Amino acid sequence: QRRQKELEKKNEQLTEEQQQLSRQVDSLRHLLQEKDRHVQQLESAKATAAAAAATMEAEVQKYAELMDRESAKLSQSQAECETLRGTVTELQKAAELALAKDPSSSVSNLMDLPAKEPTSTNFFTAIKLERDPTAPPEAKEYMPRKPQGMAASADQLMRQRQWDEPQKWTLTIQEWDDVLNCCQDQPAYALFKTHGKKYVNMYDLNQEYVIKWTKGEGCGVAVMMSQHREDSAQLMLSHAWAEDVEECQSAVMEYVREKEVPRTAALWFCLFANYQVGDTSGPSIEAQLKMQPFSSVIKATSLARGEGYGLHAIHTSTADLYKRLWCVHEVERALVGNVDVSTSMSDKYKEQTLQRLEFFLSDSCSDSTWEDCMWAANVKVKTIQARCDRIEDEKMLIKGIMDTGGFERIDETIERFRAKTFGENYELMLKAVGRHGQALKFASFERLEQKLIHNLVLTAVRSSGMSLAHAPAQLQGKKELVMEAVKQNGMALQFAAEEMREDSEVVLEAVSQHGLALQFAEGSALENELVVLAAVAQDGEAFKLAPETMQTKKDIVEKAVLSSPKVLQYVPSELRKVALDAVKSSPQARAQLERSRTMAGIVNQTEQEIERMEELADTKRYVKNAEKTQERLQHAIELMKSVRPHVASQKPKKAVKLTLLALQTMLENTQDYTLITKARAAVEKHFYSVVEDQKQDFLDFLFDRDVALSASLRDSIFACLVTYKHEMLSKAPLQIDTPMSQPLRRYSLAGASPSREPSKEPPIPERDSRRTVTDVAGLR
Repeated sequence: QRRQKELEKKNEQLTEEQQQLSRQVDSLRHLLQEKDRHVQQLESAKATAAAAAATMEAEVQKYAELMDRESAKLSQSQAECETLRGTVTELQKAAELALAKDPSSSVSNLMDLPAKEPTSTNFFTAIKLERDPTAPPEAKEYMPRKPQGMAASADQLMRQRQWDEPQKWTLTIQEWDDVLNCCQDQPAYALFKTHGKKYVNMYDLNQEYVIKWTKGEGCGVAVMMSQHREDSAQLMLSHAWAEDVEECQSAVMEYVREKEVPRTAALWFCLFANYQVGDTSGPSIEAQLKMQPFSSVIKATSLARGEGYGLHAIHTSTADLYKRLWCVHEVERALVGNVDVSTSMSDKYKEQTLQRLEFFLSDSCSDSTWEDCMWAANVKVKTIQARCDRIEDEKMLIKGIMDTGGFERIDETIERFRAKTFGENYELMLKAVGRHGQALKFASFERLEQKLIHNLVLTAVRSSGMSLAHAPAQLQGKKELVMEAVKQNGMALQFAAEEMREDSEVVLEAVSQHGLALQFAEGSALENELVVLAAVAQDGEAFKLAPETMQTKKDIVEKAVLSSPKVLQYVPSELRKVALDAVKSSPQARAQLERSRTMAGIVNQTEQEIERMEELADTKRYVKNAEKTQERLQHAIELMKSVRPHVASQKPKKAVKLTLLALQTMLENTQDYTLITKARAAVEKHFYSVVEDQKQDFLDFLFDRDVALSASLRDSIFACLVTYKHEMLSKAPLQIDTPMSQPLRRYSLAGASPSREPSKEPPIPERDSRRTVTDVAGLR
């Protein structure tokens, strides 16, 4: 017992120790997990530190490059300062000399004189810089006044912004308007307009304002105006650099007022967005193009449909922006992306378009088509002819456009919004649709009264029924307009409202003008026999569009094939012969066959098919008759099999009669020589299988008029009797006894025999031998 207590105590100690060891193991495991997490954190921190070091190294490198550029710029500025100091020294000397000569003159007057004369000279020389490379260096010193709000100079953050995120190279619409107004308010701008082309374009603006404002700054006008405000583009302008600046400005601001676009919206304008100088202070043109600024802007969510105001194309009278491939590229990118494309036109552009269109719609150009009018008014366009200054850019842009659907889709989009220039002009549109109904496609109904819209559509459908496609939906259900449209072109029925396509009167008018309009008929109109008759009479090909119930009517078939013999191939087989006879009996149809080898071939093919069908019908009839005969024979055979037990149970004469009647019934249902031969063989076999007295029964049936046997069976029986008679004569000579007063049989195969006692059997009742096997089978 003591030993057991010691063991229990020791066991408890061991259990305690085991629990302590377990706790220690758990503690160690926990420590290991903590160390693993710590190691992972260290590795993550190490990777982060390495990435940060790499980033810092890149930043340091970038700042080093910036410092080098700033140092170069500082050196240049110091050199310019030295030059200015020399100029000031010379001016001071000149002033001292002037004062020595004229002590009464003041310093301010002396300083004003040289300032006035170079200013006017610099304006004129600035205008002629492109045409006069020999312009004096002092002309280049002219610096136009900066617009209000533009930074005096760009800081490091602004320069860095020009290297990143092109969609943020923006300024507000109000700032864009202020920059253009600032340019126009300066004396140099007025002098530009008095020379050469008499207007200022974006190339001039770039050369004389943009480059001079941003030279050495490292960022474009947009960044200089917005400074540290980084807004993603909400509106992008697509324009041609050769356009008139004032026309462009008026068109855009009119759009802003009309659509109530906030003037604080971020605007992307390529002339102001890109850094145009091309010096080392900022990114080169090539470097900026590698950032794909146009695609980046269009892909921006701030420009997307529902978020921003999309891409806005500007049309002016001085330049066609779609001769410039970059503008085509912008529209292509917008169509591919989720971006709205809108447009605005300057007043001069609208005036030119309307003048050209009106002239080509006048009696002076009465032979002009609507296509001619559209080309003349510069509404139609071929963007595939657009070009770039650099062949490398041209190849890149053309490849991108071809990869996303080609130029035709872009052409259609441009034509659609260019046509808005005349779409709202009711008088001009009325004149246009009167000459060319399809012009209704470009009409704008938003601001017109219902009466004017109705009159416009009515005029259009009278000129071209197919213009019903461009009518407002509610007018496509007006019976008056639809009737006028289908009278001019029956195929206009396809654009009518559903209730009009079910109206038998409207459909009848349509198919009377164009038979194939039947394909657009619906409901009860399609089942109307008069409608189908009118359709096939106008164009036989309409027959294949008719319902199956109409294709089986003889009058419709005849009318269709007389109109076009080609329809023979669609006529149901049961009416094809009737249709062919109708074609052959019609002089007009025969004349068509003589003129068309195709039709003649169809008729010949139909004749051959009819012959084959007739042969097939004959074959089917023969097979059907043969099958019926076979069925009757099989039925006779089954009957013969069924009566065989009954025949065997009858007396010999009755059995012979039943057999002969069964064979007679079988022969009545066939003309097969093989079966007839087998029947005759059966008669002969049965004749020779009976005893001599029973052979006399065959003789009785042969001469019995009440038993109707065929000639074939009679011949077989007679042949058997003759053969048997010859056999008997060959065996013994005929012995003639004294004739009996009452012979046993009417006919006999042998001489008279001694009289016999009358038979005690009951007499056999007489039966009609003409009954069939079926009747015989019922005997008992």
